[in-house]
Amino acid sequence: MSTEKLKTEKQDILVGSSKINLEGKKFDRIKYFEKNMQFNKAYLYYLEKNKINDLDKKILNQYIENYKNYRKDWNNPIERKNINKPLSVDIETASI
Repeated sequence: MSTEKLKTEKQDILVGSSKINLEGKKFDRIKYFEKNMQFNKAYLYYLEKNKINDLDKKILNQYIENYKNYRKDWNNPIERKNINKPLSVDIETASI
């Protein structure tokens, strides 16, 4: 077993991935998500399934918070409360 300590480094985009932006404008997907969550299928299905409305937007706000926490945990896995259960495991293999 290795004794090396894990370290995270902040980066906007994961290595090997890219995104398209309009020139001079940066698309903020978190803000876009927050603004449009009321159209999210999971949120709408939850309301329909439970036959409730969300006039006070408590459920909507909880969905938004859950998403923000998910993104934070995904980008900062070392800071997660339970690091023994990773959000993903990336195993790369090569055949030479």
